[in-house]
Amino acid sequence: SVYLARAFARVNRNLESANVELEQYSHGLEEKVGERTRELHSKNAELESALKDLKRTQGELVQTEKMASLAKLVAGVAHELRTPMGVIKSSHQTLVRAVGKLGRRGEQGSTDPDEWKAFDAIEKASQVLDEGVNRVNSVVNSLEGFARLDRAEYQTADLHEGIESALVLLQPTINDRIRVVRDYGEIPSVYCAPAQINQVFMHVLRNGAESIDGSGEIRIRTFENGRMACVEICDTGSGMDDERVRHAFDFDFTSSSARVRLGFSLPTAYNIVRDHDGTIEIASRPGEGTTVTIRLPVGRRAAGGVGRVPTR
Repeated sequence: SVYLARAFARVNRNLESANVELEQYSHGLEEKVGERTRELHSKNAELESALKDLKRTQGELVQTEKMASLAKLVAGVAHELRTPMGVIKSSHQTLVRAVGKLGRRGEQGSTDPDEWKAFDAIEKASQVLDEGVNRVNSVVNSLEGFARLDRAEYQTADLHEGIESALVLLQPTINDRIRVVRDYGEIPSVYCAPAQINQVFMHVLRNGAESIDGSGEIRIRTFENGRMACVEICDTGSGMDDERVRHAFDFDFTSSSARVRLGFSLPTAYNIVRDHDGTIEIASRPGEGTTVTIRLPVGRRAAGGVGRVPTR
C-alpha cells in the first residue's frame, strides 16, 4: 500500500507538471495566434489601402484618357463647325443686303401684295437664320472656351467664364425645365488650369441637373472668403443621404441614384480641386437637394499649381 501511495503521488506530480506545461503551451499558443492575427489584420489593412490606391490610380488614368480623347474631339468639332458657319454667315449677310435692295425698289413701284408677302417671309426667315447662326457660333465659342485648346495649361482665369461655358454646353440637359439663378459676386481671377476647372463645373452642374426630376432650379453663387474664390452650386434635386455623401468622392462608389451614377465625375472633380490646393464639399439631404461648394486659392499661383500637371 505504501508503494501504491508513492506511485499514485508520483503520477499526480507528473500530471500536475504536465498540466502546468500544457497551460504554459496553451498560453504561448494563444499569444502566437493573437500576434499572427494582428499581423494578418495589419497586412489586410495594407492590402485594402493598396487596393484603394490602385482603384484611384486606375480611375485617374481612365479619366485622363477620356479627357485627352474629348479634347481632340472638341478640337475637331469646333474646327469643322467654324469654317462652314463662316461661309453661311457671309452668304446670309449677302442675301440680307440683296433682299434689302429689292425691298427698297419694291417700295418705289410695286403694288403686288404677293410680292410683299414674299418679302415679309424672306425677312422672317432671315431673322430665324441669323438667330441659328449666332446660336451655333455661341456653342462653338463655348466649346473652345471650355477646353481652352489654344492656351497654356496654367493661366489666370475668370471662373464666371468657365461656369457660363459649361452652362451653354449643358443647355440640352437643362432646357426649359430648370431655372438657372446666377448670384455672381466680386471674385478675383484664379491662377489655374482652366480646362480642368471647367471640367469641375461641368461635372457638378450636370449632376445637379440630372438629379432634378421634372422642373427645378439650380442656383449659382460666387464670393470671396479668406483669399479663396468660392463657387456654391445648389440644386433642388433628389439629394443624397449621409452614407452617399461620405462616399461620393470614391471611384468605386456606384448607385442607381441619378446623383451618383456618373461614375468618375465627382471623384474627378475632387482630385482636380485638390491638386489646385482647393476644397470641394457636399451638403445634401434626401428630398431637399444638394449644395456643392468649391473653394480655390486666389493669387498668381497655387502651392501645387506651377511646374506640374495636376492629376485628373
